[in-house]
Amino acid sequence: MNPFKVIPIGETEIPEVIVDGFIDENRSRFSEQTYDLLTHNCNNFSDEFVFFLTNLHIPQEILDLPNVYFT
Repeated sequence: MNPFKVIPIGETEIPEVIVDGFIDENRSRFSEQTYDLLTHNCNNFSDEFVFFLTNLHIPQEILDLPNVYFT
């Protein structure tokens, strides 16, 4: 399946070992137990991860998607 929309964010030169560290450090914050469809979901993780990698945020329209579809 192809993505509906692709939004280029940027590139990073952060080494893989540092990226792995970020994921390990945040694993407990983004787990099945902490998941909330509207306020703490995969889009929120993606935003924090992209910001860590590029110092840019994902578009607000992506972060707002749960509110569009579930409220």
